[in-house]
Amino acid sequence: MTEPRQRQRLRFRYAKDEVLMYISHRDLLRFVFRQFRRIRLPHAYSEGFSPKPKVSFGPALSLGVRADNELLDIEMQDGINWGAAELAENLARLRENSEPRRFAMELAVLPEDAANISKAVKQCRYSLRFEGAEADVAAVMDSAELPFTNHKGRQSDQKLAVLGWEQAEGRLEIHADNSERVLNVLSLVKIITERTGQRCTDMLRRSLLDGEGREL
Repeated sequence: MTEPRQRQRLRFRYAKDEVLMYISHRDLLRFVFRQFRRIRLPHAYSEGFSPKPKVSFGPALSLGVRADNELLDIEMQDGINWGAAELAENLARLRENSEPRRFAMELAVLPEDAANISKAVKQCRYSLRFEGAEADVAAVMDSAELPFTNHKGRQSDQKLAVLGWEQAEGRLEIHADNSERVLNVLSLVKIITERTGQRCTDMLRRSLLDGEGREL
C-alpha cells in the first residue's frame, strides 16, 4: 500500500509597513486571509464546524513594530504541486492586490522535512532608533540586568533574552532569544526611555532566525 503524498507547503515572506504595524495579530490574520481569497489561493482548510486556513505563523509582533521579513507557512490542497512559474505568478497577484502596501515579498516551496515556522523560529533581530546620544543607550545596554515590571506587577529581566547588540548607523541592533527567553521589545524600549529620556522613533524586526542564528 502506497503512502499518501504529503501536501505541498509554501513559505510566504511578507512585511508589516507603517500602516500594518498598528493592527493587532488577529486583524493581521484577517488581512492576510483576505489577500489569499482575492487571488483564490488553493490552500487547505482545517476540519470541523468552523474550517480555517491551514497556516502557521511566526511569533506575533507588538503593535507599533515594523517588520521586513515576517514568515508564514501555508499547507496547500491535495494535488497542488506548484513550480517556479506558479509561485512567481501568484506572488505578483498578491503584490498587485495589496498595493500600495509593501506586503508580499516572497513565495517559495518548503522542503517536506522542514519544521513549521512556529517551531523553527528560535531567535530574531530587532533594530531600534532613539533620538538622542548613542552613548547613553549603550550605557543602558551594558547594564548587568534590565529589570521590568509590567502593569500586572510581574517582573522580568529583559537582559536575559539579549544574545548580543551593537550600534550602527544611528540604530541599536539587537540579537534576541525567542525560545527559552523571549525579548519583549516594548519593555526594553520603555527601560531605555526611562533611563535616558530618549524617545524611540522607530522599531523594526529585521529577521527571524533558527537556533543556529541563521536567517529563515
